Amino acid sequence: MRSPLGRVAGSGLAGAAVGAAVAGIWAASWGSDLGCPQPTRASVDTNFCLPIGVWLLAMAVSCMVIIAGVWGGFTLLRLGPRLATVPGGCVVVALMIFASAGVIDPLKHTSPPSLWLAALEASGGLAAFAVVAGGRRVWLAGVLALAVVVAAAITVPPLVRQHQLADARLHQFMALGFPLEAPSVPGYYLSAATTSDGVLLDVIDQPTAHQGPSEIVVVIGPVASAWAAHQRAQCTGGNAVSSGPLFACSAIRPSAWLWANSTIGNKIMSEHAGLMAIASASSQPSTVSDATLIAAATSLRMTTAATLAGLPA
Repeated sequence: MRSPLGRVAGSGLAGAAVGAAVAGIWAASWGSDLGCPQPTRASVDTNFCLPIGVWLLAMAVSCMVIIAGVWGGFTLLRLGPRLATVPGGCVVVALMIFASAGVIDPLKHTSPPSLWLAALEASGGLAAFAVVAGGRRVWLAGVLALAVVVAAAITVPPLVRQHQLADARLHQFMALGFPLEAPSVPGYYLSAATTSDGVLLDVIDQPTAHQGPSEIVVVIGPVASAWAAHQRAQCTGGNAVSSGPLFACSAIRPSAWLWANSTIGNKIMSEHAGLMAIASASSQPSTVSDATLIAAATSLRMTTAATLAGLPA
């Protein structure tokens, strides 16, 4: 294939194939448990385990795929001199694939790149590099095209990853399976939300700085759940971890209780409409009063999964 346009198109196809293959290798290595024994129910694994062997194997195979794909593509396209174009093409493809994961530094990756995004960016990078290697007459145009592709490769993946994370958080809130609620306390705003083990964690705070911590965490879950039973056990002494109650509990109003503990701080528990809510200061010592905790646990309003997903975790 001797036409410049054909070489650019062929290079793009080769880059797409290499990018998709490498992204698939990374995805397989990310989901592998090789080298890290899984803890059983009778044991608790507290040691950090990095399957370095799997990671190195994935990197080695990825390098071979990139070299073979670029060399084979440029050989078929007769894009030379290959002693210069193949190493340059390999570097460009590798950088594009790393960028498609959201960051250039591979040690900071938290998940593998999407196959379609890695294929798209590797395709654009190798096609632009083919223009650079096409000769002096199109060299400047190729450099400009490569600069545009690199800029897009750095800018687009974080936006895609942010959208994917927002979708994942939305599904997490929707999967809770009970009405979503948030505290409504005068002088406080909903600052963060997340899920954990089937319950909802709302965080409220004051918009202006005050003396001492003012952040409050409100945990909400179904009354008829193992989580709610475990919480009640901290007052009744049924907690198997402790020989007695962790809190001195007293009713302050119908379906609301004060959990008193001078060491770790007080909590307020309330039950309504099939839900249990527990409000406590996020840190100790705290200036949050019991009256504010009561309002946080009892003054709840309906909210939506979209609203909670739009907040920080």
